[in-house]
Amino acid sequence: MTKPKEIELLTVNEIIQILETISTEISPIWGKMNTSQMLKHCANFIDLYSGRTKVNFMIQILGRSFGFLFLQYVMKLDPKKTPRNLSTSSFMKVTSTELSIDNEKNNLIRKLLELEHLEGNIIHPIYGKMTKEKTLFLIKHHTMHHFNQFGLLK
Repeated sequence: MTKPKEIELLTVNEIIQILETISTEISPIWGKMNTSQMLKHCANFIDLYSGRTKVNFMIQILGRSFGFLFLQYVMKLDPKKTPRNLSTSSFMKVTSTELSIDNEKNNLIRKLLELEHLEGNIIHPIYGKMTKEKTLFLIKHHTMHHFNQFGLLK
């Protein structure tokens, strides 16, 4: 039996290099978010995966019961091949159109740099206890998925 192919993700520094090239002129290939909304969504996702976002009890129950199936599925996919237009939970949707791209870019970069300080296990509010490595993998995978949405990955 062959071992599954390892998914190669960008480093945090490579993600930041791409972030520095983003401008309001970039449009999504699919989806409804504009550039600033995507940046805020990715920053919010870091807050969620770092355990800083609270979710309601029903989402916790569903996530801890069935979320591992979703995580196993996503972790096997190249970020360029993750399904498009997946439903986003209402608490993670960014609807404001009055966002500053520079503020959102700087906020996301700051949160990415903070990931260097993650230690041990993280208590994800939906999926429960996760290792630092799994948390970092999922954050980078999610960010790269959205970079692909905006045509930023080669």
